[in-house]
Amino acid sequence: MKKYIVAAFLCLLLCAQATAQENRGLSLNAIVEYGSLSYSVRGLGGESDAFTAIGLQVAHSLTTSWDLVYGLSYAWGRDNSNRRQWRIPTLARFHFLNYFFVEGGLYFVQTDQGNLRDKFLFGPGFGVGAAYTFSSGWKVSLRPSAYWAGLFAKEYSLSQGGVELGIGYKF
Repeated sequence: MKKYIVAAFLCLLLCAQATAQENRGLSLNAIVEYGSLSYSVRGLGGESDAFTAIGLQVAHSLTTSWDLVYGLSYAWGRDNSNRRQWRIPTLARFHFLNYFFVEGGLYFVQTDQGNLRDKFLFGPGFGVGAAYTFSSGWKVSLRPSAYWAGLFAKEYSLSQGGVELGIGYKF
């Protein structure tokens, strides 16, 4: 399943490269995220756990206010290290008031945890945050976010909320 996730990420990268041909801007961010992850198996109840995630995000500027953001991250449970997941967010980000943004889109998630072993789920996600780009091109961002995966699945659902810190460079 991991090779499908890598293939999907590479396809997103190629699509985003095609949209960036007009040279409007590209930024690359390394992220660290902390939060709470909960999953439930319909009819059997659910569990929750604190999690840590690391990953990369790429943002292509479509206009001065809109970005296409996608990435790849790996998350694991802090209390139970057997809870792991790969995530591919595909988001549209709107910037306002120079430093703030709101974003929303789809999250594709491959899980490897408990009753959700090897399940591929997707669902909506959103976030709000602030970012500052220094004159040298370096960028720092802070973003609380949430997503729900498996909303359309018959048996499983997954939800997450957390805070993400990003450090990157705007080309």
